[in-house]
Formats: sequence, C-alpha cells, structure tokens
Amino acid sequence: MAYLISEKNGENPKRYSLDKPIVTIGRHPDCQIVIEDSSVSRFNSQISLDEQGSFLEDLDSRNGTYLNDARLHQKTRLQDGDKIRICDVSLVFRNPDHSQQDTDPRSSGRQGRGSVAGVPDATMIGNNMVVWDDSPGEEEGSTIMSHMDLGSALSAKGRTKVDPELKLAALMEITRSLSGAISLDKVGPRVLDCLLRLFANADRGFIVLRENTAFRVVAAKNRSGVSERQMRCSRTVFEHVMQTKQAILSADTSSDSRFNSSVSIVDIEIRSMMCVPLLNSEGNAVGMLQLDSIRKSIAFREEDLELMLVVGMQAANAIEKVYLLQMEIYQQQMQHDLKVANEVQRAILPQKRPDLPGYLFYDFYRSANQVGGDYYDYIPLPDGRLAIIVADVAGHGVASAMLMAKFSTEVRYNLLGHAELCDVGHCLNQAIYDWHLGRFITMILCVLDPRTAKLKMINAGHPLATITRRGGRMETQDVAYNGFAIGMVEAAEYREMEFDLAVGDAVVLYTDGLSEQVNTAGDIYGSDRVEREIKKYADKGVEAIGKGVISDLRIHSERVSQADDLCLVCFGHIA
Repeated sequence: MAYLISEKNGENPKRYSLDKPIVTIGRHPDCQIVIEDSSVSRFNSQISLDEQGSFLEDLDSRNGTYLNDARLHQKTRLQDGDKIRICDVSLVFRNPDHSQQDTDPRSSGRQGRGSVAGVPDATMIGNNMVVWDDSPGEEEGSTIMSHMDLGSALSAKGRTKVDPELKLAALMEITRSLSGAISLDKVGPRVLDCLLRLFANADRGFIVLRENTAFRVVAAKNRSGVSERQMRCSRTVFEHVMQTKQAILSADTSSDSRFNSSVSIVDIEIRSMMCVPLLNSEGNAVGMLQLDSIRKSIAFREEDLELMLVVGMQAANAIEKVYLLQMEIYQQQMQHDLKVANEVQRAILPQKRPDLPGYLFYDFYRSANQVGGDYYDYIPLPDGRLAIIVADVAGHGVASAMLMAKFSTEVRYNLLGHAELCDVGHCLNQAIYDWHLGRFITMILCVLDPRTAKLKMINAGHPLATITRRGGRMETQDVAYNGFAIGMVEAAEYREMEFDLAVGDAVVLYTDGLSEQVNTAGDIYGSDRVEREIKKYADKGVEAIGKGVISDLRIHSERVSQADDLCLVCFGHIA
C-alpha cells in the first residue's frame, strides 16, 4: 500500500496510509491528512488512487503545492520517492509495490511509456519525435571531442577557430531568417532551415524546449524532407546539455562511452552530433538545439560547434521574444475572458437585497481575483419562506467560479424539490460527490419563515453562524451540528437546527476569507475578532454590524492583498 512520510523540521516523521480513493490534505479537520498551519489552505491538495496509480492534484490552494520543488499546475502521477511540499511541510511518497518501476511522463501531451517502433522504454513527443528515457553512461573513455560554453564562442582573444566574418555572416543570416516571425511554430523551422544551409554536412536537426517537467518539440527537420523513420533524440544527451549549459560535440556517438547506453543513439546510428543549449535572458537553459549526421564519412569539427553556439544564442533570443509576445497576447485574452466571466458571475449573485416586511438584510462580496468561488443568494420559496445561503467552493479562480455557478442551480432545484433542509443537504452532497471533481463546498443554508420568525439551518463544514440577541447576548451555532463539506464523502447526513428570532435579533454568516485574512505581520483576523465587532455594533442594527466588521477588516489587512474570496451576509428581525 502506498503511503506518505512527513519530513518537518523538529518533528518526528509521521506515516500516512493512502487507503482511500481520495485522500485530502489541508488545514480543515475533515481532511484525511490535517496540517495545522494557518498558511495551508483548508483543502490544499488531494491524492486520488485508481488502477492506474496515485495522482497528486492541487485544489487551487493559496500558497500552492510543490512536487519535487516545482509548483504543481496539473494533476500528476506520483512515483516512488517523489517529494511533496506544502508550505513548511514536506511529504515523501512511498509505493513499495512499484518502487522499481520506471517513471511515467509528466505531461498530458506525452503518451505513456512502452514500446515504440520495437524499441523499449520510448516516449512519444509531438508527431515524429521520440525522447528515449535512457540512462547516462560513465565519464571514462568518452569520445566527446569538445565542450564549449557561450563565453568561449564569443571570445575575441585569439582562442576562436571561426573567422569573425563567418560569424557575422551567420548572425546576419539567422537574423534575416527570423525577422517578422511572431510564433514559435514559425521561428523553429526557420532556425533549422538556416542551420541546414550553414552546415551542409548535417542530415537533420531539431529544437526541443522544456516546460516544467514536460518536453515541447518546436521544430524537427530532415534534409531530405519528411523522414520515413521517426526522428529521435536521447534524454541522456538532453539532460547533460541542460544541466551543464554547455554545447557538446561528439565525433562518433555510437562509440561514446558517455552515451553508449542510450539505445536511441545506437538504434538510429548517429555518427556525429552537435548539441547546443538554449539559454534565456537570465542564463537558464530552457531547451536544446541539435544537429546530427548519420553518414560515416561526415564528422563535425570544433569550429562547427563554435559557429552553431553563436547561432543558437540568436535563436534562443528570438524564441524568448516570441514566447513573451505570445504570453502577452494570451494574458490580454485571459483578461478579456475574465472580465466577461466576472460579469456573468455578478449576474448569478443577487442583484438586490430582499424586501421582506419586518426584516432587514446586508451583504458584502469581494472575490480575490476577477472571479471567485464564494457564493451567496436569497431564494424565495413558494410558501412565502426565504432561503438564505452562504457557500465557499474550495480554492478560488475560474474553476471555482464555474463550480459555484453550477452549484447555485443545484441549490435552487433541490430547495424546490425537498421540504426538509437535511434532505436538501444530502442531495446537494450526493450531486457534487457524483461529479468526481475532487472539489468541496462548505455551506450554511438557512430557511426563514417570516410569519413565525423561525429560522432553520444546516451547516456543511462552514464557519459557524453567529446570532446576536437583543440586550447584547450572543450565540454561536453548536459545532456538533457542523457536517461534512459538500462533496467530501458519499452519503453524508446533515442535522437541522432551529432558532426563534425575536425583534432585535440578528444572524451573521461569512466565509473563511474574512476570518483568515492576514495582516502585514502574518496574523489572521480570526473568528474571535469577528465576534467582537459583531457585539460592538449589535444594538445598532444589521447594516451597522456588517459595515463595522468590513471596516475593521480593512484596518487589519491594510497594505496586504486579499488572499481569498470574501463574503458576509447579515439579516435581522426589526419589527
């Protein structure tokens, strides 16, 4: 059975068995692995298990989930020994049954490992490229003719073997070729066209970039056009160039002990190759450019490598500029889409407060981003009662906003179909659970009968409701009635509470974005401070309570950006 081992400084290691289909990690007590740290989101991340393996996924947490020191952006399969970091807590994934198995690809764009063209342990990339998951050989006896970095290639102190005029001509050629290119799909092929013109002895070439833990083939060309055989590169070579940030030249890779365990190189009989790292403006290796020859009579020379390194510098610069341009275009489109999404979400939320004789309402809503996962609503029921809901989808952003929109429809549908709140809660939980989205929703759902001044309520993992009574007395909802968050466990049950509201009484509901907002010192606002502000304004009415809490929150969090969506709803019996 797979399990996690904690590695937190100053604490004894803890073992957490992964014995459920979904294991949640976070600060909330309903999580299977609870991390008591205010910087950890309530539902921070989860591990799902199926017949394919164990998969780690971040739940749009505030401070992120890190896998092997890289921030996690998509659902990723875990391998034995992988390190998971959540804030200051490190967890090591162990799977004794599969500790000897090879690592699977980390990108949705790559197929699983297996046999490609009859050669084992190959990974498909793109349409015609294979990166072999081979292992590096020993250093001794290497036939690599030369290592070279950018400084050596640009040196003008007599060490260069390439005529400066040839360097200049090559730079002018590559600059001319790349002029006007505004997409990576155009830059890559133009670079290779230029290189194949400059190096008549090269048979083929490719450019591959690393994006997080995945590979992206920008271009691959064969001098004779589209090859009938798949073009291949070696992961061993790629990793070596990326790590050392040095170009390499090998006269005969088939006999090079550094790479002779690379079945990919032996299989395609590469006789000579040049590999150049692509460095961005910060000096980080972001990819590799390779030219190779399969003709036994052809061997690249050191001056070829030097010239290719200079050309590679210009190519890397062009690729980075195009990438930044595409990112800018993408960001502009995203901003436009988010603006539209914000307008749609605002339309889903109440457009006005209820006009209910004898009762007064106040609400405040502000998302951390342009769209959010907090939700509130006032829903008139056919018999004259009014449903009031405050909910919080785990995480924030577009995905949470989309789930919130769907959830709002489910709430209205089930309120009309069920007379008892506990049945509504049960059906909402089952609907969200059956979607298998791996996201949870905390919720307080109330139904107010204005004729009898009775308030019924269920709580699904949400911050406790506060009721102020006339004369300054305050009540907090009994924590024993707090059930599982919606969608967390199958067939969850919810217990209904009932309150009588006298004239002067008020009810305050809020999401944890309010109570967990931090200040510049890192201190959270806290539920105790919320209750203190409620009590301060209790005798001044519902609106005074709401505005007083929000005003005090602003003072607390001055000069600190909002970390989570925020929602506050107050209502009271006034006559």
